[in-house]
Amino acid sequence: MSSIDSVEIANGAIAKIREALPQIEVVVDASAPVELSVDIPIQTGLKPRINLNLQNVDELHFSVACPTHA
Repeated sequence: MSSIDSVEIANGAIAKIREALPQIEVVVDASAPVELSVDIPIQTGLKPRINLNLQNVDELHFSVACPTHA
C-alpha cells in the first residue's frame, strides 16, 4: 500500500465521521509533519481534545488529551 492509498483511506474515514457527526468540528492540520493530522477540539458535547494522525504510511495514531490538561 502506498502513502497516497493510506491518505485516501484516512480521508474517507474522516468524511464518514463528519457525515455521522455533523455537529462536531473536525480540523485538518496541514502543517503537521505527518501524512495526515486531524484535530477534534474541545467543544459542546466533547470534553477532551482528540487527535488522529497517519504517519509512516501504515501507522494510525489516536490520542485523547486528559480533560484536566486539555
